[in-house]
Amino acid sequence: MNNQAWLQLKEDVLLASLKQRFAIQGGNFCFDLPQLQFWLHQSRPYIEKNIERWLSLLKNIKQSLALVLKFIRLRAEFKHIETESGFYQDSGEGLLLLRIKVAQSAQYFPTISGNKFRYSIRFMLPCEQQGRRYSNQATTFKLARC
Repeated sequence: MNNQAWLQLKEDVLLASLKQRFAIQGGNFCFDLPQLQFWLHQSRPYIEKNIERWLSLLKNIKQSLALVLKFIRLRAEFKHIETESGFYQDSGEGLLLLRIKVAQSAQYFPTISGNKFRYSIRFMLPCEQQGRRYSNQATTFKLARC
């Protein structure tokens, strides 16, 4: 038996069958996954027990990732940013993580795109016809470049 609990997930019959089918393009329809369909129709307590067991096997990994992310987040403090047009762009060199805070009362939300050299933040407004539209108004937010 292996010492790493998460390796038990590889031996789980249901998860192994799902993994095999998800690797096949278009192989994740309900008729392709009869075991999953059967499992989904079990009692709620049974399903929850399975999920809790799977997640418990990942507990150490979750705690490790939380610690690493905490250290990354502590690398930078939030700075107040103001834009005139709802668009912000900067260099991405050396960044591992961007953190953005927008006032809860704000009527806009950020979308982020970029790569390791440059990133941009464009603020969007909700729009009933298209779901969202670009904001071209003055925008304030807080940004931490970790």
